Amino acid sequence: MIIKKIEIFGFGKFENRVFDFQKGPQLIFGENEAGKSTLYTFIRYILFGIRKPTNTRRNFKPYDYHGLYGGTIWFDTDQHQNVQLTRFDNQRDNIKANTARVQLEDGRTGDDRLLEKIIFPLTEELFLDVFSFQQEQLTELDQLSATQLEQTLVAVASTGSQRLLETATTLEQSAQALFKPTGSKPPLNQKLTELQLLSQKIEEKESSESQYRDALLQMKTLDTKRETLQKQAAELKQLIAQKERQQRAFTQLKEYQRINKELQHRRILSAEERLKLTSIAEEYQVLSQQIHSLQKEIAVTKNDLLKNQNQSFWFFTKHQDAIQDLLKTEKKMLEGYAENKFLLQQLDEIDSQSEQLSEQWGFSTTSPPLLLDKVAKQELEDLHQTYQQLLETEKVQETSSVTQATPKTDRTKSYTTIGFATISAIMFILSLFLATPVNYVVRVLALILVAFSIYQFKKQHASSLDDAPLDERHSEQSNNARKKQEIETQVAMILKEHHWGKLTTLADYQRFGSMPETFLQLLERQKETSQLLEQTIATLQSYQEKTLFLEEWLPLSDKTLPERYRLIRDYADEMLMKQARELSANLPKLEDDLKLAIQQQTDFFDGHLPYLQTLNLDSLADIQHLLQDDQQSQALLQKQVTLEKELRPLFNLDELNSYNQLPQELDQLIAQLTRLEEQRDALQYEQTQLTANLDWLGKDGTLDELYQQRTLLQDDVNRLSSQWLSLILEKELLNDLVIAMSDQTLPSLLETAQHYFQLLTNGKYQDIFLKKETLLIQNDKQQTFRTIDLSTGTKDQLYMALRLAFITSKDTVPAPIIIDDGWLHYDLARKKQLVLLLQSLPVHIQVILLTSDMTLLQLFDDALLPVTHL
Repeated sequence: MIIKKIEIFGFGKFENRVFDFQKGPQLIFGENEAGKSTLYTFIRYILFGIRKPTNTRRNFKPYDYHGLYGGTIWFDTDQHQNVQLTRFDNQRDNIKANTARVQLEDGRTGDDRLLEKIIFPLTEELFLDVFSFQQEQLTELDQLSATQLEQTLVAVASTGSQRLLETATTLEQSAQALFKPTGSKPPLNQKLTELQLLSQKIEEKESSESQYRDALLQMKTLDTKRETLQKQAAELKQLIAQKERQQRAFTQLKEYQRINKELQHRRILSAEERLKLTSIAEEYQVLSQQIHSLQKEIAVTKNDLLKNQNQSFWFFTKHQDAIQDLLKTEKKMLEGYAENKFLLQQLDEIDSQSEQLSEQWGFSTTSPPLLLDKVAKQELEDLHQTYQQLLETEKVQETSSVTQATPKTDRTKSYTTIGFATISAIMFILSLFLATPVNYVVRVLALILVAFSIYQFKKQHASSLDDAPLDERHSEQSNNARKKQEIETQVAMILKEHHWGKLTTLADYQRFGSMPETFLQLLERQKETSQLLEQTIATLQSYQEKTLFLEEWLPLSDKTLPERYRLIRDYADEMLMKQARELSANLPKLEDDLKLAIQQQTDFFDGHLPYLQTLNLDSLADIQHLLQDDQQSQALLQKQVTLEKELRPLFNLDELNSYNQLPQELDQLIAQLTRLEEQRDALQYEQTQLTANLDWLGKDGTLDELYQQRTLLQDDVNRLSSQWLSLILEKELLNDLVIAMSDQTLPSLLETAQHYFQLLTNGKYQDIFLKKETLLIQNDKQQTFRTIDLSTGTKDQLYMALRLAFITSKDTVPAPIIIDDGWLHYDLARKKQLVLLLQSLPVHIQVILLTSDMTLLQLFDDALLPVTHL
């Protein structure tokens, strides 16, 4: 088989990639994680079927990829040329998933059954064990003992791989897993031990029925308690899930509140007002257009433009339908243009607010602030409480210091306090006899004196309690200052870890702790608005592209989209008028029509002016501005309705303030659930202990039951013994088969392997031969070595020579040879000889090397051999 090309639609990290292959040796080069092993697995999966991912098998389906998982291989065989093999893990074109689709050069098609006939005798086992070289095989080769290495190399030379030896080893391991003469864990050993213990138990049986009944009753009680706890836990989990859904939708809730607040400050027209104003504006606009058309027609008629616009008129006639269809989209275009303008204004406002917050608080859009989790909030709250306690301590110390420094002054203040209290009592009694305006003033002064007296008394009392020496107070003050500084340092570290910018102190956190969340909400709004703006711009761009064919006749290149449409409409109106106009005969009639149209417009507006004045509208511009503002309001109302549909199942929108403590409520519910689960675990542990006791009591059954158990155990022992003997016999037969195959195939293969080994070692080793069933190697100095005596790199070369000798000995090679870094222990000289060997192989053998080795890449480039870079 020669692979000519592969096309990967989606596999691993490859999407829509094509690779070309040639006969002979070729190199696929890529750095680590570039996809070399992925390419090898792709070839295997397309040939033999895509494997489902497991705990030990990789998943090669690309992430975030919704296309086809699989691809196509083109290859030649001895009987067929340009065979196309396609396989996908998705169902496509009525072909089941993971089913081969084979197409031959003559047009015949088929599935996996046809594929098996074409590539026969190639199987997946041959592909993996004979035609693939892996690093793991060389690593395992270096860890074998002398006997194991000898057996492996002989098996490779005679059968193409060590599969038969591995199968024999597996059989021996399976037999040992069943029984070991000195073991205790294998099943047969355990059954024999159980049989011995059961025989002893039959002789020592005692009744324990009363204990068993009591244990069953206790188990039933525990089951009832456990079911109650599980029901409570299930209800809590449902409530927690509801709270978590509410927390995920909290941003939308904030947006809903913002829209509600904005709509409160907007003027929203009723349906009747909107309809009437729209009708007035449209009819007024129709009259304006009629006046404008008449004015243009008069001007055209007066200037006799026919002579200069023959070509323009011909162009209009040719494209009249396209122009009319274009003008029908003007209304939608204007709506989109207005929406674009509104979104740009909204985005500017959001950008301005976010930039202001970034500049004021040092927030970054590339590394936005992180919201504090429960642990961080609790830590900051603890630091805040400690900080407040230190401040209270400082206040007490300062008061005490002043008191001790001026004791005489305190006594004076004490007398003053009593005097103020007495005066305030007298003033309060006098206020009872004064007139209304004056008595309130006197009472307020009395209350102020009472408050001042109380403050002085507390201050004196606090001062009297502080009798510490002055140097001790200074020490405590210094200690408090150091602790406050440590608290501020911890706060700064926490806020810095969460990217809070200039918010670095405890005071910042207390006063401006909501700023990061506000900034994140602005970023989310900015993203949503930008997406809507991109859609609107794309729509407007499509409208503008529809006007490009008119740029030849109209000055549209530097005009906005509404201006383009207006020029096109004017152009169309002008051309249409020319179709129905007589050059001069219509002029007097046109002028009369113009005067009549102007008078009709004036009368129309004057007739609606009283109604418009009730809405504080004086002109058409006022009407249009109000309708445009109402359109924006309607958009907000629509968004409000959409958000309400999303939020109504999660929130009571009539009581939005009740959700301010949502995170705390969620934490409380999770803590409650944790306590319930702890209680459940305790019950489960108690049940486990009780179950073990019940099992022990239940096993101690009647003698008949024990006899029956012994019979069953004896049957298990007989069955496992038969399995063990079968495995031992199979292993011996496989060993005999390997020896017989070696005698038949080794002599001719060793001659070819000897030639390859000479090339790989540059003539240093000359001969490979068997002596008394032992594989020996002879160098150029006639020295003989066992395989275990060779260096690691030389053993790898011998392994490759034997494997290649087996493959090239066949008349046909049903698959390309794929080597994945099979030169793990090669130095530069060995790699050069490897390239020479690959060049000397028959041309019908395709060799694909997968590597990240820069040296081998250079050798292939020097030899002008094909190289593909991933």
